[in-house]
Amino acid sequence: VSILSSFIWLIIPYNFSAFFGLLILVCYQLSIYYFNLTEFVLNHPRDNLLTANKEGLLSCFGYLSLFLIGSQIGQSILHTLENCKQVTNNKNLKQINNLKLWSTVLKLIVISIVFWIVVGISEK
Repeated sequence: VSILSSFIWLIIPYNFSAFFGLLILVCYQLSIYYFNLTEFVLNHPRDNLLTANKEGLLSCFGYLSLFLIGSQIGQSILHTLENCKQVTNNKNLKQINNLKLWSTVLKLIVISIVFWIVVGISEK
């Protein structure tokens, strides 16, 4: 997955990796649903090297999308923390830094809620 993401980052900018990860995830879920990949994974015979490793090969798309999304979220958090680490005596800057930190925490909560909703929808 790390090797695949390195190739993807050569093509698309790093700050679009979450969007691209979501695109991969949606396409993968749609292909499972509309092209009957579940039937292929569960019941197709294992006659050659590709079909013998079908679960692992197909799961790479899901892991890749989660890796891309997680990488951008992590980069966003680290960027915010690095900007807020600057020690200053100015009270206004400290308040702005605290606001940035709480804004990041709120974004993470919203992202978590959205992903839980998506999981709930996908299980129905």
